[in-house]
Amino acid sequence: MDGGYSEPLKEESNKETELSDNDPKEEEKLGKLHYTLDYNFTDNTLIVGILQAAELPAMDVGGSSDPYVKLYLLPDKKKKFETKVHRKTLEPNFNETFMFKVPYTELGGKTLVMTVYDFDRFSKHDAIGAVKIPMSRMDFSQSLQEWRDLQKAEKEEKVQIAVTVLDYDKIGKNDAIGKVLLGSNSTGTEQRHWEDMLANPRRPIAQWHSLKPEDEINALLSNKK
Repeated sequence: MDGGYSEPLKEESNKETELSDNDPKEEEKLGKLHYTLDYNFTDNTLIVGILQAAELPAMDVGGSSDPYVKLYLLPDKKKKFETKVHRKTLEPNFNETFMFKVPYTELGGKTLVMTVYDFDRFSKHDAIGAVKIPMSRMDFSQSLQEWRDLQKAEKEEKVQIAVTVLDYDKIGKNDAIGKVLLGSNSTGTEQRHWEDMLANPRRPIAQWHSLKPEDEINALLSNKK
């Protein structure tokens, strides 16, 4: 009799495995940001208070982060503010206030972006997460204070440098002899040079590079915009 029940139990076990494989993965937790928003109608000023962040992920090898917040208004990005960097903490208390001078009639077309970064002395600062708030959804009849979960931050407009060597001509057009592309999307010796430069701030890094045809570099630039 015992042998007759072994097969159904095996099938049930397989079904459980299939179900567990299909379970949705839990979203990565990036922490949350505590802030205030207010609008001064007399001065035409948006007032943003960055109070604190909590439950931030550890970005450093030592199991901590060096967080700070960068904020600006889209679409122009003309004025950017940054809080002070708080060393080795996942629960920073910023308590800083920033003011954007913007007429109320233009405010509805703006979006406030507050991005939490992990400061790094020797390389690019990593974006931990961001909060985006369309101003058109805000009711500024009273001030707002709230916590908001950080969402995955979009990658920023990447820096590239194209160096062109030209054959000077007094009368006609200056012909391009060749080009070199340096930057975040470069490869080979160009990429190593770029990384060495980032790792050695305020120190000039010299490197020989082979020139490449202008058309080849222009094609790379047009594909990576």
